[in-house]
Amino acid sequence: MALGGRGTIQSYRKTDVWCLSVLGSALFLCAATAMAQAAPAQSHKKASKSIPAPRLARLQSVLLRRKREEARKVTVTPRHIKLIVPAETPLRVALLKKVPINKVGVPVAARVVEPVYAFNRVVIPAGSRVTGKVVQIIPAPKWRRAEALMSGNFTPLRSARLEFDTLALNNGKRIPIDTTVSAGIRNVIRLVAQQQKPVKPGLIHRAERTVAAQWHAGLREVKRLVSFRYLKRFAISELPYHHQYLRAGTVFDAELVHPLDCGQETLAPGALADYGNLPPANSVVRARLLTTLSSATARKGTPVVAVMTEPIFSPHKKLLVLPEGTKLEGSVVQVHPARRLHRNGLLRIAIRKVQLPSGATALVDANIEGLDVGRSSRIALDSEGGATIPTRKRRYFNTALSMAIATSTFDSDAGSAGASRGGDLSNRGLAGGSGFHLVGLIIGATVTSRTLGQVLGIYGAGWSVYDHFLARGHNVVLVKNTPMMIAFGSQQPSGY
Repeated sequence: MALGGRGTIQSYRKTDVWCLSVLGSALFLCAATAMAQAAPAQSHKKASKSIPAPRLARLQSVLLRRKREEARKVTVTPRHIKLIVPAETPLRVALLKKVPINKVGVPVAARVVEPVYAFNRVVIPAGSRVTGKVVQIIPAPKWRRAEALMSGNFTPLRSARLEFDTLALNNGKRIPIDTTVSAGIRNVIRLVAQQQKPVKPGLIHRAERTVAAQWHAGLREVKRLVSFRYLKRFAISELPYHHQYLRAGTVFDAELVHPLDCGQETLAPGALADYGNLPPANSVVRARLLTTLSSATARKGTPVVAVMTEPIFSPHKKLLVLPEGTKLEGSVVQVHPARRLHRNGLLRIAIRKVQLPSGATALVDANIEGLDVGRSSRIALDSEGGATIPTRKRRYFNTALSMAIATSTFDSDAGSAGASRGGDLSNRGLAGGSGFHLVGLIIGATVTSRTLGQVLGIYGAGWSVYDHFLARGHNVVLVKNTPMMIAFGSQQPSGY
């Protein structure tokens, strides 16, 4: 196509000029924007270069300190916390006087021996009273009844189930409660992990330690036997038939069936500054076991769950760190069940996790530092917090004595003045007592039969050998709600 005239050429020139002018304006704006962005950075560099390094470090530390102070500030409005004791929380109580086990409805009174916390405050102090009654009489299992008969005890063995329905606080306030009461524990003692001591090498030193341990054990046994109260109980228990009762001081765990509302707590500003942090290193806290553990059924890796029964406070400012009810999780790290030849069980657990109030989990290194158990369980703690049942040293003496008594029934001296046609009276009585306790003692002393004395002596010696050396040992059993003392070591936060 042929180009137009002069007017067409001029219109093309005007269009080119307009495009060039727009392009130039755009380039100018881009250059101005780049210069504006570069100017603050250059000025900041010049400013930073102009400030000396020590002064700049001080300024940065001041800014960081102000930020931390602002982060730690809490609202000036006091915080209100509801104090509620959840269901299944046990009240550890001890009987005030003995309770006969003969009928249902017998009134029972006990006192709280351990305080109960809610969040950070004691809501049920130690010394509070609980009252209730006997609600059921339970006969003993057949195997236990047979074992008692073999020992000359003809008492129909029974146990009582209790129920507490009223809680009386120290201020006089009475609260109705509904509880589920566990089996009683007599003579509760507190075990503490043994400290390792330097051991001297050599056979002579080991023999010295063994003799010293047996000597001190014998002294403790003599001191216990000379107690008039013990002698009275022992004499009653040796009777072939005697009344049964729950002793004063027997400890029970009364679990609450329903939550208990104890009002609310008003916390001052700043009281929760350390709330939810990790427990301080080397701190010891009381806790309770949520499930029963036994060396007979537990395996390595079996989970262990406990819950804190008291709060943890910071060592200096006394601020709340972890509240009551914080969960502790761990596992069984070593276990040995009881075996034949009187080999007892072993159970060792370790706490590895703490559930923080925020829902996060903290990894910790904690072990058992103490346990509250019954004396009859014979449990001991080693230096690493492992629960074991040591072998009694006196089993050698008891077995040797039973065998000596049995042997004496075969000795005869017709010419002696103390001998009779049926054998020595004292030998027969001792032989009967070694096997059947008081019943055997009376039978052996009254029946003038040499053969009977020999049978009683052999039975007593054989039972002693079987019970002390051949029978299966005892398993370590930590029942539900067993009080523990947990010692925390190193810790580190975890993100899961």
